[in-house]
Amino acid sequence: DDTGDDDTGDDDDTSDSGEYLWHIMEPPEEVAGQALYGVSFPSDQTACASSAESADNCIAYIVGSASGSATRGTILKTDNGGHSWQNVGPSNWLNTLHGVHFLNPATGWAVGASGTVFKTGDGGVNWNQYQVGNGQMTLLAVTAKTNDDVFVVDNNGDIWSSENGGESWNEVAPGTNGSVSGPLLAITTAEGESSPLWAVGNDSVLVTYMNGNKDYDRSPLCDEGADCPDLHDVQLISGANGLLLGWAVGSSATVMARQPITDQWLTATLASGNNP
Repeated sequence: DDTGDDDTGDDDDTSDSGEYLWHIMEPPEEVAGQALYGVSFPSDQTACASSAESADNCIAYIVGSASGSATRGTILKTDNGGHSWQNVGPSNWLNTLHGVHFLNPATGWAVGASGTVFKTGDGGVNWNQYQVGNGQMTLLAVTAKTNDDVFVVDNNGDIWSSENGGESWNEVAPGTNGSVSGPLLAITTAEGESSPLWAVGNDSVLVTYMNGNKDYDRSPLCDEGADCPDLHDVQLISGANGLLLGWAVGSSATVMARQPITDQWLTATLASGNNP
């Protein structure tokens, strides 16, 4: 049914014990069975999340691979909290898209194979296509501070920056720094022009880029010689008094949390075993 109810027949999104439930939402038939790699929930939608009823008005975007029979790239959009999805991807571009970021429900970017960046300013109705560098890389994630200041990471471990919304790009953090190299899998930033960017990747690497002074640091978050887990995602928020809070997650059920006072990262393992 289209209500998203669980098997108990409850009408809300909580179980009898008060825990929030997860529901499986059906994608469009044209992308059924394809891999999905990124999701973005525009940040200025506080009204849509004020109650269970208003959540049905929430907008979100998902990117992934395209099926052999597809006629457009996979960028899925929902405007009803995930109950239904439509593919608003660019026509006649059938390569994989790995990352997506929307500043608001209308303005966002999707990135993927061949150094390709797509930008929309009207919620996916139209897309402008740009290329990073010589295109000899796969872009894996994207984030933005403003409509102009956009950042992407690639499979070579590079961070690229655009100051015009994606039309042109400069490499701001090369992918090799001594012995610490490899792909960067995720990138994030917090609100405010002075907030740094964090990118993470294989072997627990963390790249910190300060946009204000164009400086960066690349180092692992684990001891040298240790079996360092790969980090697949990272989130950064500005807390009270400008303190930066951050979390990173990765292989072997690893969760890392940044202590804002000491700038140290603590590591926890949620479960035993070598989880993907």
